[in-house]
Amino acid sequence: MRTSKKKNVKNDFYRDSAKNLRILSASQRDQWHEDKLHTVLDSIKSLVDIHIDGTSYNDSLFCQYYIHPNLEEKGILCHFSSAGIAKGPHQLEVERKYLKILPIFPDSLVSRRYVLPFIKVD
Repeated sequence: MRTSKKKNVKNDFYRDSAKNLRILSASQRDQWHEDKLHTVLDSIKSLVDIHIDGTSYNDSLFCQYYIHPNLEEKGILCHFSSAGIAKGPHQLEVERKYLKILPIFPDSLVSRRYVLPFIKVD
């Protein structure tokens, strides 16, 4: 009597991926891991819009993974150049998109906008 096993595609994918990762050399593994981190960081950056006085600063954002020294909280730290901003009062607008699961609209992408006034001094 022949028994048929149900093929679990998801588990096969992960098992094959892990097997392939073990075969890679150490430098290839490091490169694979580095590429994966950059992909995740780029995805997270795409969910945030930064504007100063209506001008987008998304293209000039430099973001990196960061561990805060106080309680070792993990996060992302982003910088941008303020060289093109004149002295005086300005408005920093940050819009963050996130997935909100609602019964009415499952998997809805919603956003929250924050406006922070600041003054640039030399």
